[in-house]
Amino acid sequence: MPPSPPGSGRLLPAAEVANERIRALVDAAGGVWFMKFITTKSFMPFVYYRIALGILLYIRVGADVLSPHAGESAG
Repeated sequence: MPPSPPGSGRLLPAAEVANERIRALVDAAGGVWFMKFITTKSFMPFVYYRIALGILLYIRVGADVLSPHAGESAG
């Protein structure tokens, strides 16, 4: 694969691999933290957060700020 031109937004293959490894480590650390949090404290803050986020998204879709089909591919 030839190097990406500057400003193309694509990373070189080695940088993509490093990016994926860092992402996986951050995801794993977040999962460990969350499991430790809900075992030592309460699950309710997560429940409140999800309900609030759902209500916010519902309102934004209803106000035509977000499209319910925005994530669908055009092809």
